[in-house]
Amino acid sequence: IDGLPVDFYKSFWSVLGEDLLAVLNESLAEGRLPLSYCRAVLTLLPKKGNMTDIKNWRPVSLLCTDYKLLSKSLANRLTE
Repeated sequence: IDGLPVDFYKSFWSVLGEDLLAVLNESLAEGRLPLSYCRAVLTLLPKKGNMTDIKNWRPVSLLCTDYKLLSKSLANRLTE
């Protein structure tokens, strides 16, 4: 969606990490996520078999990396 891969966040975390955490914490406090977090790009990945049969395709949602970071951190908190 935003075109920023995980490696971007890893490489520039020292520069953007504090600001990103501030945005995420504010979003959680307000109970509202940025609009970009509510969007996904849907695509189909082929499975084995006849490609003309819809059953042989798997839908995948592509999401923003920062949304995935938020989801993962919340999941980790809930399982602790």
